[in-house]
Amino acid sequence: MTKAEIVANISEKLGIEKVDVQLTVESLMKEIIDSLENGENVYLRGFGSFIVKKRAEKTARNIKKNTTIKIPAHNIPAFKPSKFFIDGVFLKLTPILARIGGGSLTHNSETIPIVNTRIICSNSELMNSTENAPWS
Repeated sequence: MTKAEIVANISEKLGIEKVDVQLTVESLMKEIIDSLENGENVYLRGFGSFIVKKRAEKTARNIKKNTTIKIPAHNIPAFKPSKFFIDGVFLKLTPILARIGGGSLTHNSETIPIVNTRIICSNSELMNSTENAPWS
C-alpha cells in the first residue's frame, strides 16, 4: 500500500478532503523523522515504536580488491511493532489448519496440538468463502 492509497482510504472512510488527509499524514511522518533525527524515539501505543538503533563500528571486506574497510559507528532508524500489532497480523495471515493428524503450532509460548497438519486457506479466505472448503 502506498501513501496515496492510505490517504485515499482515510479520506473515503472519514469523509475528509484528500488534501487535508495528505497534509495530516505528511505532518505525522515529518514529526517522526524530526524526532528520530534528534535522537528521540517515538512510541505509538497499540501500534509500535520508531526507534534509533546504534550500530557499532565494524570491519568489512572488499572482495574484488582484497582489502578491508572500516565502517564507522552509525545510527539507523527502526520500527518495532507492538504485541497487539504482531498478534493481529499473526491471526489474520496464519493459515487455518485442518486437524487430520499430529504435531503442534506455537504462538506466544502457547502450544496448540495439530494432527497431520494440512494447510487449507488463510483466515481472510475462509471468511470470504466457506462453501468450497474441503471440510464442508
